Amino acid sequence: MIVPATAVAWLVATIWLENTSWITAAIHAIGSILAAGISHRIYVRHAFVERGDPALAWLTITWLLIFMPNESHAVAIKSWTAILLLQCTIDQVLQVHRQHSTSGIQFRSGTLASLSFFLEPLHIGVVIGMVLIQIIARPFAFREWAMLFIGLIWGAIIVRWIGYFFPSLLENHSGSTLQWLSHSEHLLSPESAHLVLLGLCLWGVFLLARENSHLSLRSKTTRMHLLIFFFFIVICAIWASLASSPFGGSGTFPSSLAIHAGDFNKIIAVAAGFATVGLIPTLKRNRGQLSRWGLLQLAVLVVSMLILFIPSF
Repeated sequence: MIVPATAVAWLVATIWLENTSWITAAIHAIGSILAAGISHRIYVRHAFVERGDPALAWLTITWLLIFMPNESHAVAIKSWTAILLLQCTIDQVLQVHRQHSTSGIQFRSGTLASLSFFLEPLHIGVVIGMVLIQIIARPFAFREWAMLFIGLIWGAIIVRWIGYFFPSLLENHSGSTLQWLSHSEHLLSPESAHLVLLGLCLWGVFLLARENSHLSLRSKTTRMHLLIFFFFIVICAIWASLASSPFGGSGTFPSSLAIHAGDFNKIIAVAAGFATVGLIPTLKRNRGQLSRWGLLQLAVLVVSMLILFIPSF
């Protein structure tokens, strides 16, 4: 219950303290809960760590709520749909390890990746990561590759048909910025906040890497594949947020992807959940207590979250 309780507490605080529409806040709260749920599914089902605690789900929803962008209703719904499709794509691709045939998985993952990408072009990295993992994890099989690309084409067709009946869904919106949902001035600027989060992520990845020698093959494979996924997703999102679109100003692709920068915060938050889970200490098996080093890690994490969230009065 800690995950939905965090979302509800944030929703109440946002409506009470800030001049924010309750509908917008509710959309973000529901989207954050769903995103945290899918991340938890990946975390437990694919043995990212050899425990089933809610640590990653809580971190994911906390980072999502702290870095919540300022968006209109339509942009928020579209952005959350794309993020959830991206996570479902990752969940599908992580199932290819040690399978006799992955044709069905490849079709589903290709379709989900295509839908996510065409809704939010910042997600081009998920397509690149999916292809690389297919090369690394699977022997060449023409049927699997064919089903992957058929899925990509099928997703594009679905988006085109949806755009035909609901053209406003694919319209470019400028109501999304890198500012927080809160209108208060925070202690750190958005740029500085991202640097703080980057430092925590690097620290967390280092701690996870130290555990690698003690993990099962399945956990090692899951971590490697997720690292590939999030590396290309984040790098491509940064490039797309700063550069002009290479696709020109068509109806589907905007002339400048900078207007989609609000989705960038969600991508960073989901990736940060997996990167910083290493900062959540585990209890000592013999005494059920935290070590001093574990307490220090947890204290640094919590204080950093408070600095990023608390407004400057």
